[in-house]
Amino acid sequence: WGHLVTSGEVGGRPARSSTTLGVSGDDYDRGVLLTRLPDDFPARKAGLMAGDIITKFDGVAVKEVTALAELVRKHRPGDEVSIDFLRDGKERQVTVKLVARE
Repeated sequence: WGHLVTSGEVGGRPARSSTTLGVSGDDYDRGVLLTRLPDDFPARKAGLMAGDIITKFDGVAVKEVTALAELVRKHRPGDEVSIDFLRDGKERQVTVKLVARE
């Protein structure tokens, strides 16, 4: 089941910051499998799509949604981070500018 990955919420619990990547995903053996990306959020704007698998966030390997949320939490709105991901078995990378969660 999916979890919205923001630093404002982890598994339904409030968190300290309000920075968001704007994805929902599931734990996957190779990373975080993206299941939903709302249109006006950073991940979608950077070109990520449902079915992509995030393997690294800002150079740090991730395999769980909660770990990804913890990494997002360490950033502020406006920060630019690199995201390594798999699409159709090929490794790719994008830069995402994080925004404030409203």
